[in-house]
Amino acid sequence: MPDDAALLARWSSGDTTAAQQLVQRYFDGLYRFFRNKVQDDIDDLIHDVLLACLERREELSQWRSFRAYVFAMARHRLYARFRANLREAEIFDPGVTSVARLTPGISSVAAAAQLQQRLLDALQAIPLELQIALELRYWEGLTGPELAETLGIPEGTVRSRVRRGIEALREQFEASGEPGLGRPDFEAWAAELAAASPAAPPSKGP
Repeated sequence: MPDDAALLARWSSGDTTAAQQLVQRYFDGLYRFFRNKVQDDIDDLIHDVLLACLERREELSQWRSFRAYVFAMARHRLYARFRANLREAEIFDPGVTSVARLTPGISSVAAAAQLQQRLLDALQAIPLELQIALELRYWEGLTGPELAETLGIPEGTVRSRVRRGIEALREQFEASGEPGLGRPDFEAWAAELAAASPAAPPSKGP
């Protein structure tokens, strides 16, 4: 099976089959990434991310993995969208601002149980950069080095950010009167939610 870099190179040469294969590999993960943060235009956002990877393919040799690269492009595209939608006086700070504030009334990914829905609500209430770190680590399985590349921070900072994310999530969860949430609880929930997430709609292609 060709690796991602090979598929990207073939796509750049006009191979539409290679393009479709690459889309199939990453569409579901990118769909999950955007679905829990924006309400519409998700297919277009994914399309933009994959085209950005194609247009900037010369940069790929500097990255540890294509997976880290594609989610870095997704993160940049998400931030650009939020900045473009802000009112003139508003400031976008992913270290402070949450999805719940950026996208009021966003409907969460359908959860298999009421507890999962409450946890999703809590996830959307913590700072965006913490939400992204948790989702990429526990939903998409990025390693520490991959997360460091994707988020543009040292690997030690990645570990700290994940810890802070779980703590912030626990505080949000407990503020609603729920019992304590530890790391094992979160890891089990994340695995269950990823398995229960509805399938993404078919892609329109590259």
